[in-house]
Amino acid sequence: MSKDDNVSSDSDDNNRGRPRKSVKYIKQRNRILEKMNDILGIDDENNFFFICDLTDEKIEEIESMRDDILRFFVVSSTRIRNNTLSRPYLAYIRVVYSEMNMKLFHVNKLITRKSKKIRANGYHVTKSAD
Repeated sequence: MSKDDNVSSDSDDNNRGRPRKSVKYIKQRNRILEKMNDILGIDDENNFFFICDLTDEKIEEIESMRDDILRFFVVSSTRIRNNTLSRPYLAYIRVVYSEMNMKLFHVNKLITRKSKKIRANGYHVTKSAD
């Protein structure tokens, strides 16, 4: 008997016999994605969010989802798990969108806030073409 006799050829079964989180937790993941979209103001017409628009309440709400994100999404970064990032809310946003087959593109735009033009960092959210 060779080592390969115990290896399944099915790509969905390469997780040591456990179902993948993307299959096991579909409802929970969709609920978290909807909540993230609500917090960031992402919908069919608006697919941008700017970091300067994230209030302390929004950041706190995203950071409060940490345990659910770690439970229902694949998080490989030790820094996220150990909570040693300077802006963990951005890491949580990236994890949720990338795991839900969406892409985040960094944008740096000149926008108007309170009648002043400012250079703002933000993200454009799109569905993945996969």
